[in-house]
Amino acid sequence: MTRQELLAKIRKCLAMSKSANEHEAAAALATVRRLMDQYGLDQADVDLIDAGESRVKGSGAWTPTQWETLLATTVARAIPTTAISCGDSGWAFVGLSPNPEIASYAFGTLYRQLKRARTAYMATALKRVKTARRKTARADAYCEGWVIAVHHKIAALYPQAEMSDIVRAYIAHRFKTVALSPRSTAASGGVAENDRDRGWDAGRKVELNHAVGSTRQELLA
Repeated sequence: MTRQELLAKIRKCLAMSKSANEHEAAAALATVRRLMDQYGLDQADVDLIDAGESRVKGSGAWTPTQWETLLATTVARAIPTTAISCGDSGWAFVGLSPNPEIASYAFGTLYRQLKRARTAYMATALKRVKTARRKTARADAYCEGWVIAVHHKIAALYPQAEMSDIVRAYIAHRFKTVALSPRSTAASGGVAENDRDRGWDAGRKVELNHAVGSTRQELLA
């Protein structure tokens, strides 16, 4: 049983513990206690039951690039969560259920879409760039433009949500966080600005309905 499945089961039992039927309520609480003992959960885990996390694979870098970091925080803005870089285990989106699962899905969808666009750009617009390092740096500039365009679209649609006290407490209980300093990997100069502008144009055409917009609307329904 995964942690998410375990907490979902405990959440269901806690709801049943409020039953007017005393026997049913007592049995539900007994089940909660048994599960806590069996899986080594403490009271803090139960107190924070409404908060959770969902992880998704990104680049797997311990110090992610600026464009990957901005993409994660952009998704977290649209679907109220906090994005935490967890190195080779990916990104953790933390928030009130079911937001983390939706945010991790949205990030994964947009990340794969951007990776495909990046590969295509390197194979076409950058095909004559001779050095691999220069080609990578210019492709990163393209990615920055792409993500910035998506970020502006999302910022116009959804205001920045305040982090709830429950989520704050969950992060403090589950993570040892430090300030993230993303890597600046994009090329600079006039040519790179052209790459960034092309990324911006491509990012403006990204359809958010399936990756972000529709799921956010479900949350608001």
